[in-house]
Amino acid sequence: MVPTVAQQLRGLSAALTKAVIPALDPADGFAQEQAGLVLATLNWVLDVHESEYPYEVVENEEYRGLLTRLAELPVGMADAELETALKAAGGEGPPAGAEPPPLAALRSQTQRYKELADRTYAVMVAGGAPEDAARARELMLDVARRQSRREQAWFRMTGFPADVEGDIASVLAS
Repeated sequence: MVPTVAQQLRGLSAALTKAVIPALDPADGFAQEQAGLVLATLNWVLDVHESEYPYEVVENEEYRGLLTRLAELPVGMADAELETALKAAGGEGPPAGAEPPPLAALRSQTQRYKELADRTYAVMVAGGAPEDAARARELMLDVARRQSRREQAWFRMTGFPADVEGDIASVLAS
C-alpha cells in the first residue's frame, strides 16, 4: 500500500515532534523557532490539502456564474467585444477533457474569468448607466464576500484571520 499524502505529512509531523524538536539545543532559540514554524506549516497543509481541488472548482464555478450575470447587464452598449467574451466565458464548462481538468488548467481558466470580470466592471463604471454599474458592483461584492470567506477558512490555522466560520472543507460544503 502506498501511503497517502496525509499519512506522509502526519509522519513528518510526528518525527519532528517526537525526535527532531526534542533533540534541538534548547539554547538555540532560532532553531527551536524554525522547527516550530515547519511543524505549524505541516499541520496547516494537513488541514487544507484535501480541499485544494474542491476550492478551485467552487471558485471557478462562482466566477463563471458571475460572468453569466454580468453578461445580462447592458455591457454591449459600451463594448460589444466584451459582451461577446462574457457570454462565451459564462457558457463555458470546466477546461475541456473527459477527465477532471488538471488543477493548473482550472486555475488558469479561473484567473481568466477574474480578469474578464474586472474588465467588465471597469467598463460598466466608466460608461454604463449608474444603475447598471451599481448592479455590477453588487454582483462583484457578492462573489468577493464568498471568496473572502473561503480564504479566511483556508488560512485559519495561521492565526491571522479572526472569527473564522470553520475549516475549509466545511465552508466549501456550505
